[in-house]
Amino acid sequence: MNNKINQNKISNTQFNGIKPKVGEVQTVEKFIKEIVTDTVERAERYVADYGSFTFPTKKFKNPDTNLVVDEFWLGIEQPPRGIENFQKNRGVKLFASKNNKIVEVLLEYGTKDEILAKIKSEDFAKKIEEQTKNLSYHLEDL
Repeated sequence: MNNKINQNKISNTQFNGIKPKVGEVQTVEKFIKEIVTDTVERAERYVADYGSFTFPTKKFKNPDTNLVVDEFWLGIEQPPRGIENFQKNRGVKLFASKNNKIVEVLLEYGTKDEILAKIKSEDFAKKIEEQTKNLSYHLEDL
């Protein structure tokens, strides 16, 4: 009977770490495109032309390691009562969070059709990219 246990042959190889699968690393441009596409789809479905509505948010993990933000999301809200045309107008806000601290900025304001047109424009993606940096700076100060 052979009493030798755990005779492992170890080859002389070097471990270089686990490499991410192709497509796992997300660029900021792809990240912004994903946020915009998702927001347009949900806005067309949930935002009413007139009156109150509930807009479900979807949070996105921040791919940019240079920013102190954990998550970003876009929200569409009805302005408070007392604001002119509050029943018809909507505001598009960008939110950022880090350690349960949230900052926000108003990106666009107008009727449902106006904000959808603005969200779909190429300038909107640039505005998001600029504002993600600004919100990150504000979160650093908190």
